[in-house]
Amino acid sequence: MGIQSIKIVTNHLYFGLIERDEEVYQTLEIHKDGAVYFESRLFGDSFKYEEIMEEVGREITLKIDEDIVEDIFKTINDVIMWSIFDFQMTDIGDWKLYIVHDDKTLEYGGPLCGLGLVDFDLSAYISERIPIDNLKLFGTDYDEDDEL
Repeated sequence: MGIQSIKIVTNHLYFGLIERDEEVYQTLEIHKDGAVYFESRLFGDSFKYEEIMEEVGREITLKIDEDIVEDIFKTINDVIMWSIFDFQMTDIGDWKLYIVHDDKTLEYGGPLCGLGLVDFDLSAYISERIPIDNLKLFGTDYDEDDEL
């Protein structure tokens, strides 16, 4: 029983000037067995909304230790339990979190400004444990030189 996988989808479209080669969409999946899948989409050349994000930026598949996965799952579960998602912000993008259990999938979401009133940088925490550069996740650009 328990969490089988999590999926974090970050939509970084915002009001303002966006570069053609800028990553505006990221998907990160972490599975119980340690499999990690990442894909990003670029803004691209089109000015038609339905054609934005068709160009794939990065695709990464890797494996992390199952103990690290268990720690990430537990931490996400703990942080989400204490987070508040009843606020909206516009023009900054958003994130969706899907937690897949054996018998159900829970969905959470919010604007790209963190996790409400929780004083914990979950983006940095996950980024330190998964070797993929420039993860946006819940609204922060994590740099490995940053302190938690």
